[in-house]
Amino acid sequence: MIVSTMRKQMQMEARDINYALGAYVLSYLYASHNEDPKEIIFPKFPAVPHPRIPGVLIPIKYVEVDEPIVQEIIEDGKDIPETPIEEVPRDEEIAKEEVAEATEKVEDLIEQVKELKEEQTSEELSPARAALAKAKAAAEQTDRQPKMPPGGDIGVGHPDGMGGRDVGFDRKIARDLKPEAKVDESKELEAEIEKPA
Repeated sequence: MIVSTMRKQMQMEARDINYALGAYVLSYLYASHNEDPKEIIFPKFPAVPHPRIPGVLIPIKYVEVDEPIVQEIIEDGKDIPETPIEEVPRDEEIAKEEVAEATEKVEDLIEQVKELKEEQTSEELSPARAALAKAKAAAEQTDRQPKMPPGGDIGVGHPDGMGGRDVGFDRKIARDLKPEAKVDESKELEAEIEKPA
């Protein structure tokens, strides 16, 4: 886009249309499982709403490609390269990558299992190591229970007394900060206030 403050114009370039519509074409390809669209319908909308001022419309002027202003736009932006849109990988390519990753993981697991079997067969386990292995296996099978403090469960919150915020306290603060209602002093009633003993 070329900003022409002298003419008060936003001059759209081919790169702008290519980038925006290219992204939409990629979305279409994703939704249609990589079937190309036959055509793009682009209505000649008369205006675009102002992004900051509600109700204000900025008019769009459609010009033919052979008009002089289009040639100026092309000349101004010819040295700037177009930004390519990253291609969304096709389903087949994604599937091939996933299969390759899965086969690598399976091969690694097979190698690890072979190494473990070789280690177990090559060295004989002593009775103490066998007992330790059995104890570890038994410990892994039992459900872990968290350790309790000597005084029993201390409940939720922090040991330093910092717990969650009290909703009632928040409401009281909001009530206290609310501005006081205006009082009509002509309607005030006299009352006697007794001090507590």
